[in-house]
Amino acid sequence: MKRRTRDQGVAASAREPDKEASKLWRRRVTGRIGLAAAFVALAIAAVWLIRARHRAPETHDLELLRIAHLSQEAAYDSGLKLGRAGRHEESLPYYRRALAGGSEPTWAAHFNYAVSLYNVGFEVREVHGVAMPATRSSIERVALMRAALAQLDTAEMLATSPGDKATVLKGRGERFEIWGLPWDAFMQLRKAEWADPSQPALRQSSESYLMVLRHPDERWAPGTTRSGLPEPAAPALGDSSGR
Repeated sequence: MKRRTRDQGVAASAREPDKEASKLWRRRVTGRIGLAAAFVALAIAAVWLIRARHRAPETHDLELLRIAHLSQEAAYDSGLKLGRAGRHEESLPYYRRALAGGSEPTWAAHFNYAVSLYNVGFEVREVHGVAMPATRSSIERVALMRAALAQLDTAEMLATSPGDKATVLKGRGERFEIWGLPWDAFMQLRKAEWADPSQPALRQSSESYLMVLRHPDERWAPGTTRSGLPEPAAPALGDSSGR
């Protein structure tokens, strides 16, 4: 009886390595299957991206071709609608068509194009359910700001009435303010006041902004400054309604 028990014990211990080898083999097979599945998923994703990249330019080119056949007036109206709906990046090719050739564009066309160029730098769009900025870097945002300022320069040259010129100057000042250039912003607001002295709100805006610059460490009562004038309004980033 003792010998049989000892022999059975030896036989049982001899079978243990087989079980361990079997477990090891199953783990290796499972790992290889998982790795293969990951490679397949990556390959599918790569193919999808390649096809999407090939489709996107074609769709974009067709859209540009359609816009190119629009009249200047129709393109401008579409650009305005898209800009007012917050779809600034989509409005840009329509503005470019409106400003290209044909009749001479008005100051308002250049002004509204500048507004959309500037606002693209702050636009957020949804990509697969995730909010993403329309621009990829601060370099692009700076380039858009420079392009917007160039359009504002053209708009200022084309503006003939005091009110229109003041609108352009005030718009430039508001954008300087947001970009952290307070004194440049103040100078534009002051020029807007000088361009159209008939608007008391322009003087109030520049005077109250100057007070904030002179006393940045003081707290102001809502709606007033030390001089009793209304404090500067929030930067208006909407489109001009002029044509």
